[in-house]
Amino acid sequence: ESLHGIIFESGFASIYDMMSRLFRISGSQITPEFLSEYSNDTRIRKFKKPVLVIHGTLDWVIPMQQGKLIFENIPDGIEKKLVLIEGAGHNNIFSFEDEYLTPLKEFINKNK
Repeated sequence: ESLHGIIFESGFASIYDMMSRLFRISGSQITPEFLSEYSNDTRIRKFKKPVLVIHGTLDWVIPMQQGKLIFENIPDGIEKKLVLIEGAGHNNIFSFEDEYLTPLKEFINKNK
């Protein structure tokens, strides 16, 4: 197996929730069931490798709650870590170098 882990950076849990929020798509236009196979909160339940979730607390594009939902849906027994970067948004998360790069490097080095 070449995949050693997965990193969600400012990721969405539910594509349905994000489409509804960002594009104002109603339930009559597209259903949560249709999109569930593309949603990370559903797909992560099948994943068996270590997971790192990094999210900014001020992300208005994909709210921090989406990252928390991904983390909450990781099965018990899977190595996982949630890093919430205080004050970071969606597009400036990289400018929080220590808070961002330290856990990222640790995760990559541990799981290569």
